[in-house]
Amino acid sequence: MVANSGMSDLLWAFIAILVALAVVLGVVYGLKHAFSYRIKDSKLSIVMLGLTVQRVGFSDIERVEVVPFAALLPFSGSFRCDVFLSWKWCGYRKRLVLITRRAGLVKRIIISPEEPERFTTLLKVASPEAAGRESARRPASANGPK
Repeated sequence: MVANSGMSDLLWAFIAILVALAVVLGVVYGLKHAFSYRIKDSKLSIVMLGLTVQRVGFSDIERVEVVPFAALLPFSGSFRCDVFLSWKWCGYRKRLVLITRRAGLVKRIIISPEEPERFTTLLKVASPEAAGRESARRPASANGPK
């Protein structure tokens, strides 16, 4: 009887570990599809499961850039403190979009569109202020020939 009880405890522990693993994987990869982003009416809308959770006006966007997911992880070589201290409306993707706002308590927002480079370009085109400020920050050699 005692050996049978120990075996059932081991089985339940194994099942609990599998369920926990399934939940973690579901959350990590499920969040990737829980968020969507809309660029229209002079603002970026961040939508989670069909509900708009945040809107950012184009005039409030100071800068837009693509960053690696590792920039969020404190013990990685790519870690950035400014990225870590941000609103995170994203799921796991290798590359994320960092939006720096001009105002607000938390000025940085992280989002995870399917194509970060394309989304960044679209947002810069829609928000000329962000594109203008970013090119003004680059060194002259990065802007190309004059």
